[in-house]
Amino acid sequence: MVLQERNAELIGTRTFLTATDVYSSAEIIQMVNALNADIFQLAAVVADLFENEAVVATEEERARNLDAVLGHLNAVFQVIGAELSLQLTGTYKHLRQDPFALQLAIQAFITHTCMQKTQVFSENQGGQFMVLYKKIKSFEQRTVATRWRAIASAHIPDPDLSADTEAATMGIKSILYLCLWSSSESQIRVIESKAAAILKLSYKLKKAMHEGIITGDMETFIIPPGGHFNDSMENGYVVDKECDTAEKANRVLCTVGMGLKKVVMPVSKSGEVEMALLVKPVVVLNGVF
Repeated sequence: MVLQERNAELIGTRTFLTATDVYSSAEIIQMVNALNADIFQLAAVVADLFENEAVVATEEERARNLDAVLGHLNAVFQVIGAELSLQLTGTYKHLRQDPFALQLAIQAFITHTCMQKTQVFSENQGGQFMVLYKKIKSFEQRTVATRWRAIASAHIPDPDLSADTEAATMGIKSILYLCLWSSSESQIRVIESKAAAILKLSYKLKKAMHEGIITGDMETFIIPPGGHFNDSMENGYVVDKECDTAEKANRVLCTVGMGLKKVVMPVSKSGEVEMALLVKPVVVLNGVF
């Protein structure tokens, strides 16, 4: 026990004295791109499973299923936004012929989930650390603040993979139930397995960004539904069709790929904060429907 405590102290001391990053920006970018690609693959796999005619629910079964997951579905709606939610509820009977909206909803939901899991101090795991970190950044030099962040992040308990997997799976199931899916245990196991693998990658990315980067703060981010599209984003689905208004065409429907930015605090108090956009968030615009 004493030896374990001494090892922990030595690790903390080594982290505090380290002046260089453990990971390069290119390595973090690669992790973000890989995570985004896996999220896309998960949504595509679920859409393929959904198209199986053997798992079509009756309206009565749909109503029972929705009653059981209503809280999860409302949480999903909060994440994916009103426009995409309305698209799902208005066209759910026809989505087996074209499950594009369903696939977008799953991508948007899991992208948001992974973005939350990669934040340095989540509300559940260390909200008090975020308050303290902001104070430290306001009066300490950059290297002191970022080293403190790395040590604090390393001391926060590991996330609960089982609970997180269940929450992600329930969110996906609620979308499927909305769209006339009849529960299939074999399909649920596929979803759980892929969701767990993605969550593990998000945990790894979090540790790399917040414990392995000393020269600044790296953050994943998304664009909220309804935001204005600009050059700092990537349009993931360009469509060749007329929109009702130019305003609608330039509004974000949802984010299907996390962005990555690095905020470099000044070395001295008189310096300026610098922000580098490393990965553009991939968005879908309202005009896609």
